[in-house]
Amino acid sequence: MFHGFTNNGEPVKLMQNVSQISLILIVLPKLEPEKPKRKIGFIQNN
Repeated sequence: MFHGFTNNGEPVKLMQNVSQISLILIVLPKLEPEKPKRKIGFIQNN
């Protein structure tokens, strides 16, 4: 994992797998900051 910053000073992370699959993660501002957070997760079957 590599950590760095964009030209604007925003943090970025680059993850690279041994199979050479690369993902880059960047922080984006919320489009509608007044809306509450929407949690994500997995469905659990009981």
